[in-house]
Amino acid sequence: MKTQYRAETDLLGTRQIPADTLWGIHTARALENFQIAGKPAHPELVKAYGAVKLACFQTNQKLGFFPEPEKAPGMKKQVNLLKKLKKKSFQSAILF
Repeated sequence: MKTQYRAETDLLGTRQIPADTLWGIHTARALENFQIAGKPAHPELVKAYGAVKLACFQTNQKLGFFPEPEKAPGMKKQVNLLKKLKKKSFQSAILF
């Protein structure tokens, strides 16, 4: 089966990112540019980042800082997944 991609854009341009990943364009660039990228991160560190991302999401949502509010439910689902992950090996780049 062919891998499906989604287009993501940052200040440096547009990249195709595998559609089933939890990370985006900044992580893709980190994987290319930093030697630490791709090495396992401790699961508790990933869960902690998930908790911080969830808190940021909730704060931004309450303050009305979402330029595309229709994406909010999907974003909340993803940060909740990060917070709840257990016993897996993660790429450290997912934290960028």
